[in-house]
Amino acid sequence: MFKSILKTFILIVAVIGGAVGASFVKSSMAANPAAVDDAHKKTNSAHEENSHKKEKKEKKEKKAKSGHGETVKSSEVEYLKFKRQFVIPVMNDKKIDSLLIMNFNLELNDAAPSDSFHLEPKFRDAFMRDLLELSNQGLFSGDLTSPKTFEVVRETLLGSSRRIMEEGIENVLILDIVRRDDEI
Repeated sequence: MFKSILKTFILIVAVIGGAVGASFVKSSMAANPAAVDDAHKKTNSAHEENSHKKEKKEKKEKKAKSGHGETVKSSEVEYLKFKRQFVIPVMNDKKIDSLLIMNFNLELNDAAPSDSFHLEPKFRDAFMRDLLELSNQGLFSGDLTSPKTFEVVRETLLGSSRRIMEEGIENVLILDIVRRDDEI
């Protein structure tokens, strides 16, 4: 009986404490609207940073001059940089023979949405699916430096990118490719 009363008392104290805490936070935010603005600014900082970088880049491009003193209007090109590299197992006789470490960027034109970086998880998923398929087909078992290999990878990833974002993707850039053959 005592345990039952104690549990009920603790529950009531927790609910009252939560209500008082929520009321305190609400009143402090109402008294200080700058704190609310700061919270919103922090959540949007990544997006704002990308917007500022884009604006700076646009200003630099507008100021660019050719050798003849004419203003050169370059095309609006952005790059979606993936946060992490891609690690792809290379299979041989149903065992991992080696690992490929690849790094890509997407070249975006001005038709790409300004918030394209939010699609990175979808691009990563599609790229990994395609890269695993190519690995299982044996593409990475041969010569990685072959132009044919690069073109197959580029065309495959470009196709899957355009299925995710129909407009705005110019190209898939293959920045790095490394094979690790040591004991896996």
